[in-house]
Amino acid sequence: MKVLPNETAYDILKFLNYDQLSCFRQVDRRFCGLINEYEEEFARKEFQSVSMVQCISIVYNEYKKFMKNCGVIEIEIPPNNFPLDDVREKWQAAINNNIRLFCVDKLCTREFIIRLINKENVIPHRLILNLPNIPKNVKEMLIIRFWLEKLFNCVIESFTFDKVIFNPELIKLLFEDTDSKSLLLHTQKSYLNSNICYKYEYLLEFIENYLSASKCLYIDFDAVHIENSPDLSNMVANIKFTKIKWRVPNMIERTENIERGQKEDFNYVKYEIANKHKPDVKFCVYYKKMENGKVFEVEITKMKVKKI
Repeated sequence: MKVLPNETAYDILKFLNYDQLSCFRQVDRRFCGLINEYEEEFARKEFQSVSMVQCISIVYNEYKKFMKNCGVIEIEIPPNNFPLDDVREKWQAAINNNIRLFCVDKLCTREFIIRLINKENVIPHRLILNLPNIPKNVKEMLIIRFWLEKLFNCVIESFTFDKVIFNPELIKLLFEDTDSKSLLLHTQKSYLNSNICYKYEYLLEFIENYLSASKCLYIDFDAVHIENSPDLSNMVANIKFTKIKWRVPNMIERTENIERGQKEDFNYVKYEIANKHKPDVKFCVYYKKMENGKVFEVEITKMKVKKI
């Protein structure tokens, strides 16, 4: 293949899987350069699932057993070819402000690791990637950038974000001059817990800009946010979800005026929720469900309550 023109070599390389491409990378510098240049068009590394795990959730007595069944990814030092002159000052300012890799509840001080489950028959089946949660210097920022870029170039069957997401502000900072199309986590199914962080705009920004779910995106919304939130100024007045397959939402404490009914091809439930801090502010929840009990449409509307 060394004597083949690049066009022919490209046509051959695109039929190889990720592991075969990795072997070719090590064979010849020319192949390595060609694969790097067209990396987004060639086969990607595949994982069965990826999730973030709180270190404290691993019981100490089970730690050795947990690690024994996992392969720990060695943190490589990224190649020294990234131009730092234009970003060093911005990065250092973020480091001084203790920018986090993960976006979690502001009271959470726990460390997180990334757990990757390989496809069947791939050894080791479980992998652990332990990145700096709060980068202390520019070198650690480069390490985070290097490994996030690798994750963006993977295909993940299922990605779970349980009370944690990657910090979109850090991604934006690390990849400010990179085409946004290449900054996507490619997954078939993704689960997100909406209690992830104390700023909902971070969650929405992460989903919109950095997550691509080809089959299913499941978001577990905070059912009591309308009821308990002291600030409703940023809450939209009307939102509607269609063509969904959700389970029936649980009714919360301040549910009022419950109405159930049936139409030709669906059942519906309608009720109101009052905010405990501002009782004059109410929201109407209306959902339709199929015969199998799955909800296929939900609409939440802010009501105009007349003051007496």
